[in-house]
Formats: sequence, structure tokens, C-alpha cells
Amino acid sequence: MAMNNNEDVTKSSSDAIPAGGLSEGTTSNNKEDSTADLDPSPRARRTSAASRGSAGRSSVTSAESGSTNFLRRASDLVLKRFSTTEHRQSTSSIPSLPGLDFWTRMANDDGCWDDVKDDDDFVHEQFSFKLLYLRLQFSLKQGYQTVVSHPYIGFAALLCLFALLAVSLATTVLLANQYKETKISNAQDVALDTGLWFRDQLDKSIFPLFALGNFVKEMTIFQDLPFLIGKGGEPGSAPYRNDTVLTHRNVSGICDNVTKMNEFNRIAKSIKDDANMDGVLVALNIAPASVVCLAYPMLNTEDFTPPLYLNNSGAIGHDLLKDPKRRLAASQTLKFFKPTVAGPRTLVQCPDCPPAVRMAFIAMMPIFMPPEMGYNITADDGASYSAYGFASAIINWERLRDQSDIFQRFESRGMQFELYKVDHNFNTTTNQYQDITSVLAKSAGADSIGESNFFNVSLPTTNNNWTIGVAYNDGVEAPWFPWALAVSIILSIVLSVLLFVILIEKQQRRELLRQIIPDQAIKKLQQKQVVVDKFNMVTLFQSDIIGYTSMSAEMTPIKVMQMLNSFYNGVDKLAIKHGVYKIKTIGDAYICIAGCPDVCSGPDGAERIALFALDMMEFTTNFRTEEGDEISLRAGIHSGELVAGIVGFLRPQYTVFGDTSTVASKMESSSKRMKIQCSDVTWRLLQDAPHYNFMFQEAKEQVQMEDGRIKGKTWFIEGANLLGKKDIISK
Repeated sequence: MAMNNNEDVTKSSSDAIPAGGLSEGTTSNNKEDSTADLDPSPRARRTSAASRGSAGRSSVTSAESGSTNFLRRASDLVLKRFSTTEHRQSTSSIPSLPGLDFWTRMANDDGCWDDVKDDDDFVHEQFSFKLLYLRLQFSLKQGYQTVVSHPYIGFAALLCLFALLAVSLATTVLLANQYKETKISNAQDVALDTGLWFRDQLDKSIFPLFALGNFVKEMTIFQDLPFLIGKGGEPGSAPYRNDTVLTHRNVSGICDNVTKMNEFNRIAKSIKDDANMDGVLVALNIAPASVVCLAYPMLNTEDFTPPLYLNNSGAIGHDLLKDPKRRLAASQTLKFFKPTVAGPRTLVQCPDCPPAVRMAFIAMMPIFMPPEMGYNITADDGASYSAYGFASAIINWERLRDQSDIFQRFESRGMQFELYKVDHNFNTTTNQYQDITSVLAKSAGADSIGESNFFNVSLPTTNNNWTIGVAYNDGVEAPWFPWALAVSIILSIVLSVLLFVILIEKQQRRELLRQIIPDQAIKKLQQKQVVVDKFNMVTLFQSDIIGYTSMSAEMTPIKVMQMLNSFYNGVDKLAIKHGVYKIKTIGDAYICIAGCPDVCSGPDGAERIALFALDMMEFTTNFRTEEGDEISLRAGIHSGELVAGIVGFLRPQYTVFGDTSTVASKMESSSKRMKIQCSDVTWRLLQDAPHYNFMFQEAKEQVQMEDGRIKGKTWFIEGANLLGKKDIISK
């Protein structure tokens, strides 16, 4: 049997709830966690115990008397209206007044609505003066409560603000960058072209070393030099010139062999001329056993204008692996099996000669030999390599820089530059290696421009450790950039505030919808699906206010609604507290359920409903109307299976169907004043309640359904206490 929004709920005689008097709406109770700490009103506390006792004994008589008086007054009023109305032909069409329900009689009594009209007039009178203030105050209060209870709104607004700021600022920066991109691109192109030019020149200086190394490998005239020089400090090897400074060795009688010198000069001259690097490649050397032995030209005057010249004799005997300033480059070229370019360096050749070459780069390449030939060189880390020695070249940096036209390249484009190189050099003071930045070239106006205005470009030179900083004389920033930045920030804030307001409104609408329909049903409705679910075991609660008709007969409509709202608002808090789902209220009847729509075990659902019912009875005992009157309830509980769903799309409502609702209604209608009657099924479930022990009193009367069925034993729930504790929760 289905129980929906249009069904009657079985009640006792004077308290029957009509089909036409349904009050729609359900309340979701799974989003808050509050308690019902409700105290009796002052008027209620003034009510004596004697009056409360007499009220219980005379409630039925009072109800009948109040109902009779109200019916008599309503009858007189209706007859009077129909006797003066032209649209009514006779009173034969008026239904019998005793058969009308309470709400219908109230609707026909115009006199009882006077105070409602007065209240409406007051609201309209004050509407124009307080509307703006009240709306603003209400919106701010509701918005604050929504944000506090749903922090994601603030986080989403902040995230939106950050995202908008990021996008808008990035867009602004991008637009500004488009303004300066051309300048930067041109500067990078010039810098990269410069780096490529230097790389090509340095590579050209390395190519002669390959040719020189191959000649040394093939010509036997040079192959005995490493053995003649030997390892430093060993008997029979070329001695050091100074026993305290082990950087140069005495190779007289070895490296001054005229035959070897002439043959080397012939080969080296041919290689140098083919390199076509006049004034840049100023010397070629070979260093057997890592000691410079042969150099060409020994006295270089062809690459310089008199009186300048380069005397290379001072380099003869220079031990590259013993000199701390050369050791790292020599060891690296052994370890990595490839040429290296070290520098810029000051030369050790002829320190007393005119400074023909102030700064030089030294290109170095190892000459590896087959292991069976017995060549051996030990690097700075102790590793041994089958190498003859090194072939090296001296590059005049100043001449190479001037040939690049680097100054003219940048100055003609309104740019300043600073070309520098980071090198790993040995510090003779600390006896440690350290990174040293060497400025290779710098434009005249570079120091007048702030360092922050330079942007660096890594140059693809040999060893990949050259960098050039470039800056424009007039800068590269767009003049409108600060204004665009301010507009972007303001616009981002405005849009984030709008999103914040929209999210608050959306959340409030979502909460309102979730108070009407469960989350599961909302999802199905949004997907255009039929909302219907089967629940194998739920527990349904139904209660009714005893003597409601007689109690409210003398009350105005607004007082009736105020009383019902005050009472059921407290009951709703109890529903939230115990995690039960409110189905609806029908007049003065309250219906809720556990195990639907959120599934739980049968004992757990029964326990929730039973605890809710006990708390509701306690709340009812303490509740007083504004006039100080008490109210009394009767309640019924039944457990079983049912089907729940939504029918139609216009003002959808979550409704339950099945015999369980019918039995729960019968449990309520056959219950006693301030008693909670439960079926035998619910009683059995409560025996297995997970957290509480419940106390029962067996009902003496059997409950008979309308179809004649007898529902077996029923029980009154008297109280409950926590498992293992003696504190009793009773009605």
C-alpha cells in the first residue's frame, strides 16, 4: 500500500487529517549537526503540576467540548454568509458542517483571519522604508552563514582570483612582451651571431691540433721525446729547473735537437699557414710527457707590428700537469678524450718582452698512442693514460676580439653588452680550485646601465661557458605596462567577487533543493532518470498531536502556524541530531524514516528512530505554546520494506510506498497519550540495537488493520540506556 502526498493518514475521530489538508515539503537532515536544547517558556514554567495532571485526565472531554463549540460558531458563520450571498441559490449544497475538517472550517471563518490581514498591512506599510536595509542585512547574514558552513566557496573565489590574476597578469605581461619582443629578439640574434662567430674561430684553432697530433704519431723522429724527458723526479728524466717550484723542467739536449726542431718547424708552419688565422693563431706547441718541448714560431714577428713580437722560448720546459694554472685543463682533456679551450690566461713566455699578447686562450688536445707502445701520462687524479702528450695552440684574444667587430655590432643597434666567461681556476693562495668570472669584452657605456636592465644570452662557444649580457640604451619595457597591470588587477577582483556571490546563491539554492529531495534523487532527476528505489529494511515513525483540533479552535491562523512552526522546528533539530530523514508533515502529523534514503542496517535504523521518538516525547513534555498550554502526542513505529521515489516533475517530492507506512500509521493511531507504540518487527530489531538497551512495556490490546489483519504483539518504548551504562533516556 502506498503512502504519498495525497493519502490520508489514519487518525482517531476528532483528530483526523484530511486529504485536502496536506502540508508539502520535506527536510533533509544530513547536512547539519545540531541539538535541540529547548527550554520551556516562562509561561510554561508557571504552569502548575496540578494543572498538567488535570489536563491529561480531561483532554478527551476538553477536545470534544472545544470541537463542539467551534463547530457551532463555524456553523453560524457559514449560514450567515450563505444567507446574504447572491451567488448561492440555497443551503442544500453546503456540506454538513460536522463532517468538515479543522482546516476547512478555519478557511470558512473570515473573522479569525483579521489579525493576519493586519500583519500583512503592517508589512506593506513598512515595506518601502526598510526594504533595502532588510534585504541587505538578510543577504549578508545568509551569505556569511553559507560561506562559514561551506568554506569551498571562499576557497573557490580565492582560487578564481588567483587564476584570474595569473591569467590577466600573464596576458598583460605577454602584451608588454610583444612590445619588447622585437628588441629582445634582435639582441639575441646579434648575441648568438657573435657567439657563433667566436665558436667558429675557436674551432678553427683546434683543427690544426688534429693535424699536428697525426704528424707526431706517424713520424718516428718525434716518438722518443716522451721517453727522453721522462717523468718528473725520476732518475734519468729531465730535472726541474727549481726544486721548490715544480712548473718547468730543464730539457736542454732533448728539445733543442736541431733536426727535430727543423722538422717540427716545417710541419707547424704549413699547418699554421693553412689555418689562415694570421694574428690570432700565434703559436703551435707539442708537449711530450706533458712538457712543452717544441714551439713554432720560436720568435713570432710575422703576426705583430714592430716593435711587438712574441718570444715562445720561455714556454719550453713548461710542465702542464705540474703547473696549477694549467693542470686542470690538461687533466680534463685527458679524461674526456676531447680538445679543451682554457683561458683567458696570461702567458709565461718571455715576461720581460713587450706585451704582444696580453690575454690568450690555450687550445689543448691529447695525443693518444697504442698501449703497447709504452706511453704513459698520469693525470691529477692519479689515473694513467696511454698518451704521448699534448698538442697545443696559443690564440691571441685581443686580435680575435677586434676581428669580430663586436663593439660595432652592438653599438650600431643602440645596445650595450658585457661578454664574460666563468672558468675553474686554481688559487695558489688557498690551494683550491674556484670559479672565476673573467670579463672578455665590454662596451663603453655598459657601466652606465643598471645591472637589472641586462638580459643574458648563453653563447654556443667551445666548452659552452660563455655568456653575454645585453641591454638597450632606452630600455625594453612598454610605457603602458603599469596602467594595464592595474586594470588587470581591478578586473580580476570584480570578477572574483561576482563569482563569490554566484556561488553563494547557487549553494543556497542547492541547500534548499536538498532539504526537499535527497542527493541520490537529485542526481537521477538531473540525468532525466526515473527516481525509484527499493529498501529491504527501514523503520518509519509517525506522530500526531492529541486534541489538536480543540486546542487550536480558539487560536487565530497565524497563531496556529506559529505554534506548529515552533514545535516542529524543534522536532526537526532532533531529526538532524539522530540522523533520521523527515518525509513530511501532514497538518499536525510528523513522519520520518531511518534506513531511507541513506541505507543502514535494520537495528541501526530502528535505534535511531527509537532514540528520536524518546527525545521527541521529552521535548514535547517541556514544550509550551505562547499561551502556556501543553500539548500531547501519540507515536507509532514500524519496520519493514518499502519503495521510495518521486512521481512527476512539477514540485517533486520524495515519497514512500508500501505496507510499512500503513502499519506505522496504525501503530500511531492505536497508541496512547505520550506513548511510543512499536510493532513486533521493530521490537525485535531493537533487541539487536548497536549502542543502546531499550525498555519496553507490552501493549495489552492487539492492533487490527482496516483489512482485518491482526499485527500480533505491540510494545511501548519506555526508555533506553547506553550499553554498559546506567544513564537512562526516557520519555
